[in-house]
Amino acid sequence: MGRNGIGKTNVGYVRQNNEDSLFVLNGPIGKLQNLYIVADGMGGHNAGEVASAAAIDHFCTYIRENAYSNQYIEELLASAAIYANDKVFELSLADQTRQGMGTTLSVCCYDADNLYFTHIGDSRIYLLSGETLTQLTADHTFVEEMVKSGQMTEEEAQYNPSRHMLTRALGTEYGVAADAGYTPIQNGDLVLLCSDGLSNMLDNEALAAILRGEGTVENKAEQLVAQALANGGLDNVTVILL
Repeated sequence: MGRNGIGKTNVGYVRQNNEDSLFVLNGPIGKLQNLYIVADGMGGHNAGEVASAAAIDHFCTYIRENAYSNQYIEELLASAAIYANDKVFELSLADQTRQGMGTTLSVCCYDADNLYFTHIGDSRIYLLSGETLTQLTADHTFVEEMVKSGQMTEEEAQYNPSRHMLTRALGTEYGVAADAGYTPIQNGDLVLLCSDGLSNMLDNEALAAILRGEGTVENKAEQLVAQALANGGLDNVTVILL
């Protein structure tokens, strides 16, 4: 895999400010060889921006402070997410204007053989291997749970007005659960992390078409953002491509 992940973010056409935060580190941190994070904040009075930035900050602190952890990498990532959750929740309790703030968090890192990831919320991680695009994360949303239980089809979910309702977010209570896992990777694979400002504006076919197309990683990241804007730009759009 190429050494360089590329991050792009855009406020979009509807929102006044950008509540998304991203973190791109193509070099080592703690025991990790690299680190990539997308967080999509929520809450009034700019609290969404505070939540997403603080989540990344505390996550990175945990990774640095646990450089000699004997946990498996995916477990270390999940532990860092849980630590960040409690710190952001404490931050919300300390300031009236930030009550109820929260954020999604999607994180990955890789070594020669595997991609490791953890996530909370509905910011997604995709893997393009060969011609096949796979969504590695499952959205923590009301409609996704309806789909899983067979009460709604994928198509219905895509246009359901409640599709933004999260069943799990970082920073809204103590002790959140973080999903974590790993998957084998090979040379030439592409990994995409994105906020729902991208995944709500482009379906998987459109995402895959851009990722499979010609151009550098940076070109493709720019194309993804441009296409989300062309399709309406209804939310902040954030992508990391590696």
